[in-house]
Amino acid sequence: MSPSAAARVAASARVHATAALVPPVVVGARSVVGAHAVVGPDVDLGEDVHWARNEYSLDDTCSANCAIDRGSWRDTEIGPGTKLDNLAGIAQHLKIGNGAQIAAKSGVMADVEENAKVGGLPAVPIRQFHRQSILLRKLAASARDDAKEI
Repeated sequence: MSPSAAARVAASARVHATAALVPPVVVGARSVVGAHAVVGPDVDLGEDVHWARNEYSLDDTCSANCAIDRGSWRDTEIGPGTKLDNLAGIAQHLKIGNGAQIAAKSGVMADVEENAKVGGLPAVPIRQFHRQSILLRKLAASARDDAKEI
């Protein structure tokens, strides 16, 4: 296994015995990965990562290349049962409610309610994100059609 494929865990970090770290992954100083948590490949939990008040909780899933900023004056809180898809980013000082789902490549810049599904940049409710995506495709097709007429 190459050094880049290892799981690096800081000496002051805590990883529960039943947690799964899928290399390559970094768990920074004073971070906690709780029981049954799954941390996907290419995830860097950084320092002082707070999942459900200082713990990455039971049934949370953090897929590849997620980024969770730590708060300097208030914790970034990720509730139990939260699912973050690949490349999701969580800004500092936010509260992500229990059971929330964050779509791939989403940028979360505001608190997310319990059991909410969000996506996009900035992250919005998932149905709104899908409507926006459809409208953008239609707008692009319309612009191509207009360009052909010129």
